[in-house]
Amino acid sequence: MSRENGEGKNKFYKQSINQNRQPMNRQPPPRNIEYYQGGRRQDNRKIQKQIPMGANKVHKQQRDIHRQYQQAQPIQQNIPYQQVPLMGTRTQRKQKQHRLRKIFIRTFLVVFILLFLGAGGAFAAFKYYTKDMKRETVDETVLSINTEKQVKSVEMKIKNIAVFGVDSRNGENTGNSDAIMIVSIDGNRGKVKMVSIARDTYVNLPQYGKTKITHAYSYGGPELAIATLNENFGMDITDYITVNFEQLAEIIEEMGGIDVEINEGERQEMNKYVAPGVEKVQETGMVHLNGEQAVSYSRIRKNDNDDMRTGRQRKVMMCLFEKAKDISPLQYPSYIKTMMPMMETSMTDSEILQLAPVAMNKNLMLEQDSFPNDYIETDGYKTKTEVEGVELWVYHYDVEQAGDMLHKFIYDDIPFDQQNTSSNE
Repeated sequence: MSRENGEGKNKFYKQSINQNRQPMNRQPPPRNIEYYQGGRRQDNRKIQKQIPMGANKVHKQQRDIHRQYQQAQPIQQNIPYQQVPLMGTRTQRKQKQHRLRKIFIRTFLVVFILLFLGAGGAFAAFKYYTKDMKRETVDETVLSINTEKQVKSVEMKIKNIAVFGVDSRNGENTGNSDAIMIVSIDGNRGKVKMVSIARDTYVNLPQYGKTKITHAYSYGGPELAIATLNENFGMDITDYITVNFEQLAEIIEEMGGIDVEINEGERQEMNKYVAPGVEKVQETGMVHLNGEQAVSYSRIRKNDNDDMRTGRQRKVMMCLFEKAKDISPLQYPSYIKTMMPMMETSMTDSEILQLAPVAMNKNLMLEQDSFPNDYIETDGYKTKTEVEGVELWVYHYDVEQAGDMLHKFIYDDIPFDQQNTSSNE
């Protein structure tokens, strides 16, 4: 054989080997084991027939591949081939974790957005219903705030508010404050405490001197009225709510009226105060009063004394409080929309909403008392003021003692009658 022919044969032999190597990338599995290729189930015997048998090198590679496939796990029987995973366990675990993270993040974002929209929607709705409420800001630097009590109130989650009922029938919140109350909202104990202060209480008005406490509102509006309460009773009040008697009648009417027990003297006296055209009360005992009648009842003066007058005012407030507790939450928007324009306040929407959880508690308790009372020292009912130079009928009692009693009632949760008992012991 010539060298040329030998080289030609070698060349042809090399090409044959290369051709035989190409199918080796298919790497057939061991005999009689099913596997997946291209998404279809195939039999290894068919694959083997497609592999041409070449040189010894080729056979050696086949044996090596055969050994590798012997270590593979056969497919479990009776399981649809679509359910068999096409990837390794570790890859599956990573992809599963990735899917769980995506689900968690998506769920968290959805919940957060819903809560945000819910809170924002509630706040927007509240602003809509309270947009007609009259707002007045107060200068806290002139309110004579007791800073020690202010710190204590923050620590104990107590909010003290001044409530004024002004003697005005022209729709303006001006004139004397015939009703004066300190309302304490206790977030920790779930209580509302209300202390009435007689309008004829003899106190010191900042920059005006000694006179009746009722004059503070007419002399300097809510700022002077708040400062008078803080200075004389050692309080930390920074906000107020004012309702005039005309608006109070509308509020009571909106609530459906109240049921109050009255005597004959009260019936005769209250009929003198009812507005023209309003039906007069014909009976005594437990009677149902409409808005105008209830206001006339709370305005009675000459039948007895100012202490009894504040008692009637507290009785009206108690009736409204109990009625408010029975209102369905579905009715809140309607009542808010109706009543907010009847009030004036220094509180912002955010400050009012902060008190909502306490106010909406069905187990909320109302405790109330007044000054003067049977447990405080007094030296008479009549004295002469130092400001106006004329005799005025006033309540003259120990205001400093009243402040101590008020603090124990609000912060230590001790009613007035129990304070008197403990002091005697």
